[in-house]
Amino acid sequence: MIRPKLVHDLLPAQITHLKADSNYTIIHTKNGGKMISGYSLKIFAELFANKDFIRIDRSHLVHISYIKGIDSRSGITFVKLSNQKELAVPRRKSATIRALLA
Repeated sequence: MIRPKLVHDLLPAQITHLKADSNYTIIHTKNGGKMISGYSLKIFAELFANKDFIRIDRSHLVHISYIKGIDSRSGITFVKLSNQKELAVPRRKSATIRALLA
């Protein structure tokens, strides 16, 4: 399995979430920093499969311990992160994510 070099410097507990951007991945850390990796989100999803990360949609991989709650407004479900960010959750995945976080 491919192991990106960035992962050697970061512990999974330091990563709040990862966002796909074409064939790149933007890694958001708990101190508010961002890093860009040349690997796709799929590589990180496989790498962090057993490390408390959840894929909430095609472009976001979120560390479960940084999820503060789930909110629904106007029929749209959002995951609230501890760093005050909100990420939209697709309708089809909202029930699955609610069950995992309950």
